[in-house]
Amino acid sequence: MNEHILCSAIHIDDDTQYDYRPKNVSKGLVICGRRHSDCYAITKLIYSEIPKNTSQGFLTNTNRYVDRKEAYKIALAADQLITAPATDPDPILISEDLY
Repeated sequence: MNEHILCSAIHIDDDTQYDYRPKNVSKGLVICGRRHSDCYAITKLIYSEIPKNTSQGFLTNTNRYVDRKEAYKIALAADQLITAPATDPDPILISEDLY
C-alpha cells in the first residue's frame, strides 16, 4: 500500500499520552479535519483557546502525523496534487493543493 494524505491535522503537544493517536506520536492529541480551520474549530470546542504547543500537519493512510514538508513529498509521490508542482525548492503542502 502506497502512503497518501488523508486529511489536515493539528498536533497539540499537551504532554499527555492518549490511547488513540497516530503511531508516530508519543504524546499529545491529534485533531483531524478537511482543512486546518476545521481542526482549529474542533480544538476551540475542547479548549477555551488554542494551546501554545500546536503544530500543523496532515494524517496519512498509514496512521502517521506528518508536517507540511513531508506531507508535500508524500502527496507529490502519490499523485494527489490538483495544483501544479511547486517551484519553491522547499515546498509545503496546504489542503488547497489536495481538494
